[in-house]
Amino acid sequence: MTEEIKLKKEELIRIIKFGIVGCLNTGLNWCLFYLLNSIGVYYIISTIIAYSISVVHSYIWNSKWVFESKSKNKRKSSFKFIVLNLIGLLINSILMYVSVDIFKFEKMIGLIITTIIVMIINYVFNKLCDIIYLYNKQQK
Repeated sequence: MTEEIKLKKEELIRIIKFGIVGCLNTGLNWCLFYLLNSIGVYYIISTIIAYSISVVHSYIWNSKWVFESKSKNKRKSSFKFIVLNLIGLLINSILMYVSVDIFKFEKMIGLIITTIIVMIINYVFNKLCDIIYLYNKQQK
């Protein structure tokens, strides 16, 4: 097996693992939200708790299993992860409020819509951070 094929195979496996973690993470978020909300926890508090727990889940599984992080720059990548997910939590909470209290969507429908929007925003923010990092690295 050539080195190029081996690298493509490793990247494909990483993408599949990332997808698995993403699906599990989303399922965890939705299940926790549903459970908390069904026992009477205010839906915004349910959103914050479920999102926060699913972010921790995502961080652990992505760093240990998907990317098998041995990076010397863990502090920097952890900081980026935390900041982007705090922004995601804020956006997530605002969108939940807007979808449920203003647009009068059912809470689970609001959560599904919010999840899709926040995933897209998180992806774009991550890519922008990567572009900025590469640009700054080239300038040095």
